[in-house]
Amino acid sequence: MGSPGLIQTLTVLLELYDLLNLGFYMSVSMLTQSNNRYHFENRKYRLSATDKRPQGVLVFLHGASQAPLVETEAVHALRFYARSQNFVLLQPEGSVGYGSMDNGGGSPTVSWNLRDTSQEFSFIYRLLMHVEQRLGFTFTERYALGYADGGSLIGSALQCGLGNE
Repeated sequence: MGSPGLIQTLTVLLELYDLLNLGFYMSVSMLTQSNNRYHFENRKYRLSATDKRPQGVLVFLHGASQAPLVETEAVHALRFYARSQNFVLLQPEGSVGYGSMDNGGGSPTVSWNLRDTSQEFSFIYRLLMHVEQRLGFTFTERYALGYADGGSLIGSALQCGLGNE
């Protein structure tokens, strides 16, 4: 897979930042396939597809204080942005549980294992392969966006030289 240029990546992130800052709100009824929740290797994930064959995937890595599959205004905006770019939005669940700490979503909080990031990178890669097999094609473009611990995981990937993976 070819690596997008730094300028292209920054442009996409700035467009997304602008969209989130606009306070964009979408009605849940306007979103298609917003409740597609699945399981893979004992973790949950949500997949929001476009109406046509997608060009790429945007992987959103949640923060520790978020319920990974709960609808939020930010997730609505991400789904809208992904659809506008003809991308699939993939929201995997982290691996580390925080016991009974409730995040308002009715389930214990989970996050990413930042002590063994290779475990998380490997899972995300296997999940991408699984989703591509499920959909029957390979994504031509892959982007990741993280919030809090999810952003730390992406930073760790870049430090490990995995920015092209």
